[in-house]
Amino acid sequence: MGQLFKIWRASFYKAKATIYREKEDGVNGFYFLKRGIVKISSSIYNDRERIIDIVSSQLPFGEQAGDGQKYFSSAIALEDSIVYFFNTEKIAALMEEDSQFRTLVFTNLTEKLKTLANNVVLVVYGLNNY
Repeated sequence: MGQLFKIWRASFYKAKATIYREKEDGVNGFYFLKRGIVKISSSIYNDRERIIDIVSSQLPFGEQAGDGQKYFSSAIALEDSIVYFFNTEKIAALMEEDSQFRTLVFTNLTEKLKTLANNVVLVVYGLNNY
């Protein structure tokens, strides 16, 4: 996977910088956190911030808007971070070529779907006021 980072350009985000903003941005692709920590949060529930995920180094994030639609969350760097963006066109080829990358993406998406399902259960049953 190391060769991937020679192809795409890194973006540097200082701590507290916004990578993408809820309801404003939408892209055709997703991000990969090379180094740092990023908070993914949403204000959809009760108009207050709810942390959806804390992304650590070497993990993808922002897949929710891979179709170009607007994000339902915001991504904020919690510490200085190096982030790569992978556009949708190149991801398909990369998924075929690199089994390590493919496994990373699928595993990460599975975990995020489990978290989303748990959050939906909390909202449906009114257990989200913790």
